[in-house]
Formats: sequence, structure tokens, C-alpha cells
Amino acid sequence: MSIGTLGCRVDFRCPRVKLLNDAELDRLITRWLKRHLRRLGAQIDLTQINSLVEDKAMLAENRQHWAERERQEGRKEGQKVGRKAGVEGTLRKLITLKFGDIPETASKRPEQATDEQLDTWLEQILTANSLDDLFATR
Repeated sequence: MSIGTLGCRVDFRCPRVKLLNDAELDRLITRWLKRHLRRLGAQIDLTQINSLVEDKAMLAENRQHWAERERQEGRKEGQKVGRKAGVEGTLRKLITLKFGDIPETASKRPEQATDEQLDTWLEQILTANSLDDLFATR
């Protein structure tokens, strides 16, 4: 409360305004969000949502699971790419050892090949008599 220079009183108290604690605020916002989502026609079971604060821990746990799944998928992709690069390198080395320098016309064949083609060529290098024989479709 303050008193002005003219003797007027200004009262900033408002008995109808109640400050909410964190739990009450969480409950209020959660209830509002559930109602809003229902109005929007959300296709999720909102009865399970009781508190945004509690669900924060669940979201953090799910985020960790998602991140781990992404890491695993990244590892698998990296292993696949690494395997292909290794097979390509081995095939190039064997071709060079058996037939000498690889001509430019055949140079791109290993990097453009599928995994199955590379495996087939690795097997055929032992019996092929020429590069044409090696890369021939059988």
C-alpha cells in the first residue's frame, strides 16, 4: 500500500488472486493441455497424463532410447560402408597383383558395384584370365 502526495491511497492487494505453487501450476497446465488436445481431436490416450513434470522424466528416458537406437543404426550403416570399402580395396589389390595396373575403363567398376557383385568378383579373381573375363556377367 502506498499513500500519494494528495493523501490518496493506492492498494495493490487483490484477495482474489492466488499465487500458485509449482505442483498446482503443473496440475492446472496439464488439465488445460488435455482439454485443448481433446478439442483438437488428438488421437492419444490422455487419461494416462497426470502431470507434465512426471512425464518429463518419461520423455527424457524415451529420448535416451531414441538416441541409442540412432547410434546403433549409425554403427550398422558405418559397418556396411566400411565392409564395402574393404572389399573394394581388396579386389583392386588382387586385380593389380594379377593383371597389373587397372585401366581407367575398369577403375570405376568396383565402386559402382553392389555387395553381391563385389563378392562374386572376389571369388572369380582366382580363376579369371583377364579383366574382361573377371567382369563378365555369368
